[in-house]
Amino acid sequence: MAYGYDNDYRLTSEAITADPAGNNGTVSYTQYDTVGNRQTMTSTLNAVPSGSFSYDNNDRLAIDTYDNNGNTISSAGTSNTYDFENRMLTHGAVTLVYDGDGNRVSETAGGTTTKYLVDSLNPTGLPQVMDEKVSGTVTRTYAYGLQRISEEQKIGSTWMPSFYGYDGHGNVRFLMSKTGTITDSYDYDAFGMPIKTSGTTANPFLYSGERSDSGIGLYDLRARYYNQATGRFWSMDRWEGTGLFPITLNKYIYTGNDPVDGVDPLGFGDAVEYPTVTFQVEHFALRHLIGAGLNPAQVQAAVTTAINTIAAAGGVASIQGWFWGTVQSGGLTLVYRAFPIALGKIIVGTIYPGP
Repeated sequence: MAYGYDNDYRLTSEAITADPAGNNGTVSYTQYDTVGNRQTMTSTLNAVPSGSFSYDNNDRLAIDTYDNNGNTISSAGTSNTYDFENRMLTHGAVTLVYDGDGNRVSETAGGTTTKYLVDSLNPTGLPQVMDEKVSGTVTRTYAYGLQRISEEQKIGSTWMPSFYGYDGHGNVRFLMSKTGTITDSYDYDAFGMPIKTSGTTANPFLYSGERSDSGIGLYDLRARYYNQATGRFWSMDRWEGTGLFPITLNKYIYTGNDPVDGVDPLGFGDAVEYPTVTFQVEHFALRHLIGAGLNPAQVQAAVTTAINTIAAAGGVASIQGWFWGTVQSGGLTLVYRAFPIALGKIIVGTIYPGP
């Protein structure tokens, strides 16, 4: 794999060579507009189509229809509805239900209702599905460490376990049986489009280790749904963005158009998971910190100070809305912002050089 970038750290190309299965080719993102919307892309990979895209003045795809809150309500002939918190309730004939914390706990598709037991206090630090239940019977269960370890599903009358294998980006690359045999494998492009899949084991967790919803055709990134074909979310980001990083002013693009280095497991904003269980540092901000002369240890120290300051202010439960502050590190004044969400002690935030 070889990746190319422009001066704004946006992915401009990815080239696959010497693939053992012969899935070689190049995807080029040949043009972005001035606010980061993908306008044209070309591809010699059979699984990834070329395309051109246009947008309205609010960065919304011109071929789709949106409500006044920026949610996609019609795309490719399929209609969607949302609740007052901008959570998708229906997608065509698919119906979705959420709990009070915004976790999806039920989905009805094709006449079958699947219910999800979600645990928000687990070693991954994210809400995760523990069990799936259909008609009152558990049909699939998951085990977790710092990542999802395994799924076990009932096939006929037999429970069959599969164990997950990941790459450095957190993508699920293979499933392995209890005897150590690889049963399924997965390849993706940088934005999550499947390039090659082998095996027949039912498994919804794929790109970035997140759930690909086959009934909707999108990735469930908790706060918002992500379309890997366009590299965009279907709803607006709740954060207004900052002029320090203009790419954040675009409410729809995924990971600032740099999915190789970024992830967004919460759907709140592109982030690198820093070595702390309670804070995520957006990767474009991390670049600016390093560029300002800080080393990784100084960045970590600044993040730790920010977390301790927030905790001293009363902890996550008592903070309403964005929490701002400054911290000193490496002779620089750094500004941090954080947003506590209903996920135990997780804080979504970033930190960047101040004025």
